Amino acid sequence: MNKTLTVKQFNQYFKMALKHDPFLNNVSIRGEVINYKLSHSHIYFALKEDEEIINCVVHYYEDYDFDFKNGDDIEVNGNLIFYSYSSNIFISVRDIKQLGKSDRFLEFEVLKNEFLKKGYFDDDKKKKIPEFPTKLGIVTSDKGAAIKDFLKVINSSYNKFEVFLYPVKVQGLSAKDEIIKGLKFLDKKNLDLLILTRGGGSYEDLSVFNEKDLVECIFRIKTPIVSAIGHQIDYTLADFVSDFRASTPTDAANVVIRNFYNISEKIDDIYNKIDEIINLKLDKYYNRLSMDKYALDLRNPYINIERKDIELENLLKSIKNSIDYKISSYSNKLAILKTNLDSKNRIIELRKKQITIKSIDDKAIFSKNNLQINDKFKIVFSDGEVFAKVIEDE
Repeated sequence: MNKTLTVKQFNQYFKMALKHDPFLNNVSIRGEVINYKLSHSHIYFALKEDEEIINCVVHYYEDYDFDFKNGDDIEVNGNLIFYSYSSNIFISVRDIKQLGKSDRFLEFEVLKNEFLKKGYFDDDKKKKIPEFPTKLGIVTSDKGAAIKDFLKVINSSYNKFEVFLYPVKVQGLSAKDEIIKGLKFLDKKNLDLLILTRGGGSYEDLSVFNEKDLVECIFRIKTPIVSAIGHQIDYTLADFVSDFRASTPTDAANVVIRNFYNISEKIDDIYNKIDEIINLKLDKYYNRLSMDKYALDLRNPYINIERKDIELENLLKSIKNSIDYKISSYSNKLAILKTNLDSKNRIIELRKKQITIKSIDDKAIFSKNNLQINDKFKIVFSDGEVFAKVIEDE
């Protein structure tokens, strides 16, 4: 019994086996190029034959002089490598030999030219996309990202859409018949617009949209149709025959709502202009009313009486203030006079107390017994002196 290996041990063993196998280190394989893409400095693509594919990579393609694309029939030379983190096997291409276009691509070109001659892709055969579609039919997978991306956009603005989803497979053997059935079913619903969409995918995944029966169906339905296959680089025949080609489901949703955005902006502009005109009119009438009111007020007796009352009241207040000022001023003056008078009275009283009697030779006399009849003496006041003489008592 073989020893049980871990995942890492097995991957290392497998890498070692590839490295030491002389055939796998120098393989030469022919096939049709599909899923071509550039990533950093590398080219990734796959070679296809019928339903079988093998992945390939050209590392640092700037070092080579390769010129090929999807649909080319080529022969590659290189060695097998194993990416253990994704468990994928690639041919690391060293050399490429171009052999022309693949049979499948040539079949595509033949079918495309056939429809061109029939006028299926002519602009005058395309139906006009409604400016304001509200009833929408969508043919896509109900499990993919396409329906989510589409609904996210249309639900972000106008919210009165009626959306009818017909879920289908968008790749595989039964996809074509399901898509045709869905388109025919929704075409009978009297809708404004149909959207045929799917999320991004490889070039090979788009093959169903190149089927002749599907192209015939799209051309014959009466409802305008937008294709949004989700592949910006490669056009399918469904894109060519549809009435409008959108690059992604999000782009298709923007086609649906674009005029709703525009009409919303126009309504806002009209509203702003109306609002501006109304405000200007209101300002004009307000100014006119203000002037008329002013003129009327000048002639209104009640306003004049009220004005005179105010003037009289102000005059009375002025007179009262003047009287109060005069009274206050005289009161202050009287107070000052009274203060001066009181001061003088106090001085007089003091002076009264300062009277002395002296003899002619300035000796103080303190008693009447010091004086005889006919004696002369003087009375000394604060402001001067007078002479006197004792006379006989009566």
